[in-house]
Amino acid sequence: MTFARISLFLVLLIGSLFTRAYAAEPFGAEITEADADMDKVEIYLHTINVGNMVYDNFGHTAIRVVDKRDYTDLLYNWGSFDFGNPIQFSIEFYKGNLNYKLGAYPNNHGLRVYRSDTRTVWEDRLLLTPVEKTRLLHRLKWNLRPENLYYSYQYFFDNCSTRPRDYINEAIGGGLETRYSKITSPMTYRDFVLDGYQYTP
Repeated sequence: MTFARISLFLVLLIGSLFTRAYAAEPFGAEITEADADMDKVEIYLHTINVGNMVYDNFGHTAIRVVDKRDYTDLLYNWGSFDFGNPIQFSIEFYKGNLNYKLGAYPNNHGLRVYRSDTRTVWEDRLLLTPVEKTRLLHRLKWNLRPENLYYSYQYFFDNCSTRPRDYINEAIGGGLETRYSKITSPMTYRDFVLDGYQYTP
């Protein structure tokens, strides 16, 4: 079950659109110079194992930024939402009417939450150039502005995994899109979802 759901997770990462426009200001390849002391910044991709709730059945993704310039260690998470009414949340989730937002908080806080749910976290360091790090950090700071925090969650095409993917793709000049966008599968999204849930009681 775990591997089936993570497989769907990966297919959605490489199979949906890379062409979403997020802002009119300079980003991505338009940034050609690195900010100062980017050698003191390390960026990681976190992949979190599946959970038992409707909103985490297919895993999760986040970006960790360790910035030794200001001694911060933040986790950027696009899976934040209002869960004050669980029943209404589930209804809206299945209807596709959800507003999610970006949350940024200390990395150790996120790890405590996942450990309490007994969910494995895989951490991969992104070997980015100083300019690529600058591009990604500028995008994250843009996303943290109050007017950019919220987005309309789309189960397959705009979610907590596609956002990190798109931002990383933008930072490296479209490298992910070039390498993976032409990968196809005979299975439909419905097939992958059913496959992921086949062992769920």
